Amino acid sequence: MVYVINEAGETLSAIALGNFHADDALFGGFMSAIDMFSQKMAGDVIKELVLGNDRVLVAREGVYLLVTIHDKGDTDSQLVSRKVCEAFRKHFAGLVTEEMTQAIREAALGSESAGRKAKDWASRIL
Repeated sequence: MVYVINEAGETLSAIALGNFHADDALFGGFMSAIDMFSQKMAGDVIKELVLGNDRVLVAREGVYLLVTIHDKGDTDSQLVSRKVCEAFRKHFAGLVTEEMTQAIREAALGSESAGRKAKDWASRIL
C-alpha cells in the first residue's frame, strides 16, 4: 500500500498494492498525528513503524508524508520506499494527479517482491 498524506492529515492518494486494509481517511489522520507527536516528543520525524505483521515506512517530501506498507519480512521495502519517493519528486507538480499516482504505482511494482505480492493478491481476488 502507498499513501500520500498532506500536512492536514488528509489522504490524497491511497494505492493498493498488497494485503494491508485500512480506512484511508483514518489512516492519514493517524499517520499525521504520529508524525506530529514524534516531532514534538523526539524532535525528529518518524521513519518506521511495525503494526502487527506490517512494516510501515514513512518519508517526508515537503509538506507530504509518503507512506509505504510492507510485510515485516519484505527485504525490498527500503528500495520500494525510495522508488516511490523518487517518482513523487519527478512527477509532482503541485497537485496529486492520476498520472503521479500511476507513476508511484509503477515505481512500487518495479520491485520483484512488490510485483510478486501484487500478483499473489490479484490471483486470490480473481
